[in-house]
Amino acid sequence: MGADVEMKDEGDVAKKKQETDPPVVLDVLDVFFENVTLLEKSVAAKGEPRFAAKVLRQTMAWRKSLTPAKLVDFLEFALDDTNPSKAGLVALAGGVGTPIAPPPTPPAEGEDAKDTPAPPTP
Repeated sequence: MGADVEMKDEGDVAKKKQETDPPVVLDVLDVFFENVTLLEKSVAAKGEPRFAAKVLRQTMAWRKSLTPAKLVDFLEFALDDTNPSKAGLVALAGGVGTPIAPPPTPPAEGEDAKDTPAPPTP
């Protein structure tokens, strides 16, 4: 008569959910660069208000995690050196960005690369 229906175990569904890729943790800089892209898209679409509204919502949500160093980093990467207002904006933001981590030291001769610990990230 009817086809047999196989019931899935709820534990299997939970395991599959855990095995999927871990969620990507976004940084404030990632969100700001995405916002700049959305604003450029809004301008290209002749002032589409949906994109600008999304940027405002995201900016308000990430405002608490914004530090002067992150803002300086964003300005350094987003603005060209030829931009006359870059120096003034960086000075207003605090003037000091996140220090750049030193490059990792190459492994010594005969030393395996996977045995060397990775340098800490700031």
